[in-house]
Amino acid sequence: MIKTMSFSILFYLRKDIPDSQGNLRIDLRISTSKKDRTSISTGIKIKPEQWLVPKKHASNGMTLHIKGSTSKIKALNERLSIIETKLQNRYNELLKIGAHITARSLKEVLISNNGEITLMSISETLINNIIAKSTKETTTYRARRIQEFLQDEYGIKDLPISGLLTQEYRGMGKKLNDWCLYRKKYSNDVARLTLVLLKNIATEAVDLGVIEHNPINYNFKAIKEHKEQKESLILQEVLKIEKHVIDSKSALYRVRDCFLFQCFTGLAYIDTYNLNGDDLLVGVDKRNWIVKKRQKTKVVAKVPIIKSAQDILDRYAHNIGKYDGRLLPVYASNSAYNKYIKKLMKEVGIDKKISSHSARFTFAEILRTSGAALDNIKDVLGHSEKKMTEHYAKMTDSTISSELDKLDKSLEASR
Repeated sequence: MIKTMSFSILFYLRKDIPDSQGNLRIDLRISTSKKDRTSISTGIKIKPEQWLVPKKHASNGMTLHIKGSTSKIKALNERLSIIETKLQNRYNELLKIGAHITARSLKEVLISNNGEITLMSISETLINNIIAKSTKETTTYRARRIQEFLQDEYGIKDLPISGLLTQEYRGMGKKLNDWCLYRKKYSNDVARLTLVLLKNIATEAVDLGVIEHNPINYNFKAIKEHKEQKESLILQEVLKIEKHVIDSKSALYRVRDCFLFQCFTGLAYIDTYNLNGDDLLVGVDKRNWIVKKRQKTKVVAKVPIIKSAQDILDRYAHNIGKYDGRLLPVYASNSAYNKYIKKLMKEVGIDKKISSHSARFTFAEILRTSGAALDNIKDVLGHSEKKMTEHYAKMTDSTISSELDKLDKSLEASR
């Protein structure tokens, strides 16, 4: 616990609310007296055994609250240290101008840069508390949708959080739901998750003591979506995309490479985005394999990397540091990525509704036309635990490798 002449800071574990994995949340209590205190979640969760008691100090003087030396643990300790520094600086500023200092006035600095607590300032705090990079980026895009909604519906870019309780903004949840589905034509999933973020912002405001209750109580109403037959590309169209001349310095060139890599491996967008060196292993055939747990199904996919896919990886090998350890320059937003894929199809002259997800169907299609037995490779895509169990016995790495060899030879023969 850090103390000054008139306020104290205490980080502590919320042992009463473990999550499903047994992780405990780290909360912060700010006190100016026995009667004036407030708490706030830091957004950090750890295993109970990672909590340091007593606290230790790093060589640079920073207080260490979490046990461990990994880069992730170091980053979490740094976040707690930044919180301490922000509160101390806030206290000094209020003391200098002779303001009345309360625990709540100190807490405000943690959720707003200018002292005013707003929808977007709380969303920024929620985003900053997210550890996983991909989750942080998708949540950032949802926050931008909320900001765009505020501009379209109310003519404002942000809203003081207390405004949620006023008559003018009553029914905001339903309006956001309708705006996403009917005006912007977003999918049910996009609309639902955007509404979830708005609810989470309001819930955080309640936890902070800024408002007394969460006024966003509208339950998401989905619309019936027409399920169109997923289109895929045939082998000749894949080669047409591959041969199309594009400026190597352009974003479209990088999108083309990433999309083709998906077509040659069957990886989904999110798995391609997160692909890193730890996912590559040298197989029995002496070439690189992708051995990766699919984010959607949590099933391990095993994919031999054919020459066409390896060439794409090699093209970006010198830039791995630029992509935070990821192997390919995949767009952080799937929607932005799909817009470029649509542009690519138009430029190449392919009149089909193709998206990043089409790459998985394309992978199956070009395997089929190259003579591969799909019964031997469908589990490579990591569809489900049950299917993996049923068919894994008859699959060997050499079988998978030989089936992918057929695709390799088919591509080379068609070029």
